[in-house]
Amino acid sequence: MKIRELKYEDCITLARLIQKLVDAIGTEKLLNVISAEKKSETGGCKTEEEYSQIGAAILQKLIQYVSDDVNIWFADLVGCTTAELLEMSFDTPFLIITQIIEAADSNDFFTTVSHLYKTIAGCGTRWKSLFQR
Repeated sequence: MKIRELKYEDCITLARLIQKLVDAIGTEKLLNVISAEKKSETGGCKTEEEYSQIGAAILQKLIQYVSDDVNIWFADLVGCTTAELLEMSFDTPFLIITQIIEAADSNDFFTTVSHLYKTIAGCGTRWKSLFQR
């Protein structure tokens, strides 16, 4: 099983999923995970590994709290139906997450999603409604 190439729409989809996650767990908790700050705890720029860890943490929380929506996205990524995805092996979510992280330049992809989410969260309901389906 291999995911397709990540596209702009995936960034929008992930931002929508993050908004749903915020609705479930609250903004402060999520912003602690997806902080777009360029400084790491050591004071330097975050490493690719740190961005990968942030990305994995986001995806794991999404699976935990908004699994139905994540299943739809993951099925699209691997080119199958949601029902077919649910019949795949136990480690399928891990394999998909790993491929997302490997396929994306983790720094750019997750920073872009983080900035997009913060923009959505900081706007009024008019803008938020554009990102909700």
